[in-house]
Amino acid sequence: MTKFRKETPVHLADHRISHLFQIVKQGFFLHIGKIEDRADKKCVPLSDPKYLHLAESDESISTIITTPRLAQCINRPVGIAVSDNPYETFCKVYIALFQDGLFSSRAEPTKIAESAKVDPTAYIAPLNVTIGAGSQVMRNASIRANTEIGQNCMIGENCVIGGEGFQVVTIDGSQQLLPQAGGVVIGNNSSVLPNTTIARASFCGRTEIGERVTIDSNVHIGHDAIVGDSSLIASGTVLSGRVHVGEKVVIGPNATISNGLNLGDSSIITLGSVVVRNVKPGGRVTGNFAIPHLDFLKSFSKKIVRQLD
Repeated sequence: MTKFRKETPVHLADHRISHLFQIVKQGFFLHIGKIEDRADKKCVPLSDPKYLHLAESDESISTIITTPRLAQCINRPVGIAVSDNPYETFCKVYIALFQDGLFSSRAEPTKIAESAKVDPTAYIAPLNVTIGAGSQVMRNASIRANTEIGQNCMIGENCVIGGEGFQVVTIDGSQQLLPQAGGVVIGNNSSVLPNTTIARASFCGRTEIGERVTIDSNVHIGHDAIVGDSSLIASGTVLSGRVHVGEKVVIGPNATISNGLNLGDSSIITLGSVVVRNVKPGGRVTGNFAIPHLDFLKSFSKKIVRQLD
């Protein structure tokens, strides 16, 4: 397994970031990310009051960057910094620490198992990649740093594993792509067919593909997504950032899943569906925007009857 950075506490009074905000209560953090990110002792932004209950209840949060008004509502013993634009300030904090190398992975030589087969035309980053026994990397595939590929996996032609995620932020009025320090993990016995892209996680997390997962050609999986064991994802599918796909989920061709959604275990997303709401375990949804499959059929049948009348 790739070893990521040593967890070094960062205090709000740190000279690299203290000028970016006003400190209300001293605190520290080990990681930085959004409230929903899976990390312990993390620094998060809080701009919207509707997320206040999450900030209050999530014990993994050790520091909050928020507005002066919302700061008065936080009762937990956490570090608090205030700013007129918490999310922009949060991004500036992350970028400052990223540029200083704080979130860089420990530089370790790439490890490719003796029984793995890598086509000579494939690009494998020289540092912080592991490829397990029996795995194959096909022609012109690109495996970027901070990627772990398990045993008996197949990475198809022209795939890009661990590329940049689409995380665009506005800093001082200018749009820019947020640098990403995360990685990608692909579990044992999983297959990724040609021309698919899997973006690395933002901040310090992982985009995770479980075991025995099959991903078809021309699929895009966004940053920080999780795909559970034994799921099937058909061609043309787009998983936006932070989507959580349960185990044994089937996603049909050309489906689009909006960011941050949960698709429950054994759910089915039919072809061409545009999913904008969570899907319960065992659920089946259809349409644009996707609704429960039987509801879609009933609605479609009524439409046909009206046309015949």
